[in-house]
Amino acid sequence: MSDTSSKQVTLNDINQVVEISIGKNKQKNEKILGNFSKNELTHMGIGFITVFKAAIGTGILFSPKGVVNTGYLLSALIMFYYWVLNVLSTFLLMQCADRVNGNYSSIAMHAMGKFGKFLLEFSLISTAISFGSIYVTFITNNIQDIIAGIHNCSPEYLNYGSALITFLQLIIYIPLVSARKIQSLAPVILFSNLALITAITLVLVQSFHTLIRSHSKSSFYNIPAISDVSNIPGFVGTAAYLWVCAPVTLSYYSSINNQREKRFFTWIYLLAIFVVFIFALTFTYLCAFAYGESTLSAITLNLPFTPVAMGGKILYSASVLLSLPLMVYPMKEIFSKYSFGLSQKILPKSEIEFKEENPTKQESLNKSNSTISMENASLNEHIIVSCEKPGTDFLEEDRPFPPNFDCTNNCNLKETKHIKLKKLKTEIFEVQKENILPSFWMMISCIFITFLGYILHDSLSNLINLIGGLFCVPLNILLPALFHFIIFRKEIGIKLIIIDFLLIISGIFTSILVIWYSILNWSTENPTICTMKNSEWFK
Repeated sequence: MSDTSSKQVTLNDINQVVEISIGKNKQKNEKILGNFSKNELTHMGIGFITVFKAAIGTGILFSPKGVVNTGYLLSALIMFYYWVLNVLSTFLLMQCADRVNGNYSSIAMHAMGKFGKFLLEFSLISTAISFGSIYVTFITNNIQDIIAGIHNCSPEYLNYGSALITFLQLIIYIPLVSARKIQSLAPVILFSNLALITAITLVLVQSFHTLIRSHSKSSFYNIPAISDVSNIPGFVGTAAYLWVCAPVTLSYYSSINNQREKRFFTWIYLLAIFVVFIFALTFTYLCAFAYGESTLSAITLNLPFTPVAMGGKILYSASVLLSLPLMVYPMKEIFSKYSFGLSQKILPKSEIEFKEENPTKQESLNKSNSTISMENASLNEHIIVSCEKPGTDFLEEDRPFPPNFDCTNNCNLKETKHIKLKKLKTEIFEVQKENILPSFWMMISCIFITFLGYILHDSLSNLINLIGGLFCVPLNILLPALFHFIIFRKEIGIKLIIIDFLLIISGIFTSILVIWYSILNWSTENPTICTMKNSEWFK
């Protein structure tokens, strides 16, 4: 009996313990699942879109030409190699961000001090300016192509109004870069993203239609596996240009406070950049085999003058037009830091005196009512007269206030309102003043970017390759590896040292190779669909 009862009690205790543990695990799992569904799932979606949007832009429009010139196998290996380098560099930056608990600028400052910060800021500004010139050139070429197509490739409309089309873009750029906060450009960002998605879809549809039509006519283009080894440097810079997303990815990573979510985001980044790689390969090879040797510098220039193709050109141009101010906006943050120090030095003395007098005036206005009443009793008539306008006399019955009206309080309220209004105006001026100098420098930068795009609008393919090697490689491959090695040099193993030096050597070699090739093979030829009117694919 006792044994039976003791066993029963023991079994009951075990069941209770099991039920409690199951309940706790269930609550814990529900809590984890709840956090995952609300927080991590949201971060997953936003992070995925951020990485995808940062990597997919205008770069994929120039890769089909490189595939045709280099060969489908060799170009794939080059694209994959620089994709791996960019992924490794991004992971190194994430590791540095965890150590210094900051963004790219903090990493540079921690690694190399003020020189490292200056080096990074110079790279960011140079990359933004160079990207901007590509955007301006791309828009000008596409609009010229649309105008020529509308006029049936009439000779007088070929390369029509280069200067006019280029500098008219400033009407859009200058107001957008003058915005004080990038959050105010949310509608512009939304429209730009929608236009980009629609444009890429239309380009894919048109290219697929052209590929099917060529296949049905048995005129399928045959691109060799290795076309010409001497053309490799001409595609290396473009391949590096394709995967420029490390600064944007690092900014998003640094904004996450939870370590668990940071670890989760690293997998999201890897998934997103892998999807970008597959999408870029699909887009590149579909367009390359659709147009073959007739592939132009930007694939949008190959699109015929049909409603669908023209819509793709217009939407892509609109997306790039609105994306340029957003792309160069990090320059404004850099300008703001330096402009703030400059504005403090040239701050007018009157504003400083006003700020110093404000506490004294506010203290005098906050005196007790008893003191004011005592002053009212002895100086009532004087105060009433002082409340009136100078040179104006009122009879007792003509006064705007009754005889027992406390005009001292009225004067007090007026003075308080006057000071508050003046303080509000000063605060508004301070806010606007903080935006004046950065906006001015952004306007100057936009004018310079537009002028640079106008000068180079006949050398788009050379410009892409040069910028990829000269600016994209240092910012996305060379500097991350250099900063990582300096920060972790005393504690990393041989594997990470090899990775760091592999990235550094690859970055230096790529930059030298691309700059050398671009200078020796610089060309101002800018063929368009109208100049290739008799091509087989155009018929």
